[in-house]
Amino acid sequence: MISTDRGTPNARMRAAPWFIGGLAVGVAYVLIMGISTVQIAAARGGVVVDLRNEVVEVGSPSTPILQWFVSAVLGVLTFYAIVLHPRRRDVVVRVAAAGGFVVAALALSAWSLAIDDDAASEAVSAGTALGWKGWIQEGGTNAAVHLMIGLAILAIMRALADRSEAVKADPWDSTEPGSARTGPA
Repeated sequence: MISTDRGTPNARMRAAPWFIGGLAVGVAYVLIMGISTVQIAAARGGVVVDLRNEVVEVGSPSTPILQWFVSAVLGVLTFYAIVLHPRRRDVVVRVAAAGGFVVAALALSAWSLAIDDDAASEAVSAGTALGWKGWIQEGGTNAAVHLMIGLAILAIMRALADRSEAVKADPWDSTEPGSARTGPA
């Protein structure tokens, strides 16, 4: 049965590591997708860039199969970490994991728009800011990141709907303060 003890200190303590984990996954996902996006654009343009997003070699354009593969695998692992892995846990844990991811990814996506305006002063020829700012700039505007944010929001909505159904199914089994239970168990 799905636990509905979202208001208790114990539930909040169980959810805290999952929220922090969701934040970490969100930051890592946006940054790695940013690195991958920069590398993909560079390979298709016929240049090799280092991790500071500076051109280190010019050659012929190539197909960035490895970078596409890394992006796909990263998306699957991220989906597993924020949606599939916590699916058998309490509602608060499911919401915390996906919520942490959404907070981090949305914050970095919003920041990427600000970096986009400031990048002109320090941009390389490709128009990408140098270093980690370029990773946030590219990762935050990546459609795959936006899709994952949407999937995480859907996972949150599903978890909350499951909680609502559990409370409606058996209101006497709720451990929330103010529930229908009136007396010792």
